[in-house]
Amino acid sequence: MNMKVATVEQREAAVEPIAEILGRVGQELDDLAGQLQRVQGLISPLVLQASSLEPGFLQEIQAVDHIEQKLTCLSRFLSALGPFMHGHWVLDMSEASEVVTLSELARRLRTAEHITDETEQVSGDFELF
Repeated sequence: MNMKVATVEQREAAVEPIAEILGRVGQELDDLAGQLQRVQGLISPLVLQASSLEPGFLQEIQAVDHIEQKLTCLSRFLSALGPFMHGHWVLDMSEASEVVTLSELARRLRTAEHITDETEQVSGDFELF
């Protein structure tokens, strides 16, 4: 990992209340669960068609539903923790945010005041196949 040297001011700008971080991560998980639920709606006809040819396929594809349920539960768990965090409990997100390679996700996980011109130019968006 390429480490950047930051000034004290830049480091202090990355310090955030844990409650806000948990809320943002919880929201991202909730968004993923919603996206997965929409995908399930799209693939349902294909799943039914395939399960008529291979009965075990339907049981296997139920794992997608289980993943969506887990994402929803984790989202709610993190969001529920936030209000119980003291305001003075903070984390420095600078190094952790550098490992997020999807630029839009990294942007959403950081607050707007932490986004610099340099970080907005970083590539790493997902590729469609």
